[in-house]
Amino acid sequence: VASQYDIYASVLLAQMALESSYGASGLSSKHNNYFGIKGSYNGKTVNMNTKEDDGSGLTYSTKSNFRAYDSAKDSMIDYAELMNKGIYVKSLKSVSRSYQEVTDSLEGLYATDTLYSEKLNGIIERYNLTRFDSDFIVSGPRIQSNVIQDEIDSFGLQVVSKSFDKSYYNSAQVFYSGSDLTF
Repeated sequence: VASQYDIYASVLLAQMALESSYGASGLSSKHNNYFGIKGSYNGKTVNMNTKEDDGSGLTYSTKSNFRAYDSAKDSMIDYAELMNKGIYVKSLKSVSRSYQEVTDSLEGLYATDTLYSEKLNGIIERYNLTRFDSDFIVSGPRIQSNVIQDEIDSFGLQVVSKSFDKSYYNSAQVFYSGSDLTF
């Protein structure tokens, strides 16, 4: 998803982890909204409690309508499409110079949290998520599967699907982009 939509996989994964409490929030576990996106998706919405930052670091509780999805994949694609809209143009890899530039641009825009960038950067660094931002090589289909599963397990996510570009395949090695993984 990340490579198809020109976004940093590290930022996608960090936002997914932070916004969904690593997949444990009611919004993600019951409604497949892993990014805390408000509004309606294909007519589906759910009203839930949320915490907002008043811009000075003080939080308050409120209720908001959030998008409800049929699957985690729908949530990811919708997030990626949102990141490609005008106000989020700085989140695109082709526009930004680094994931830090992207996380800085999201603070106060995507989320009201005045520590949003710091939190995202902490997750990216803690789990070395930048390894998903560029292509890497894994030898052999069996090793490929084990390595991918180990990486996913270390981050605490569950795979819902995998997407591999067949043009990267040859008989000796499997080449794939880590950002093509769909979590």
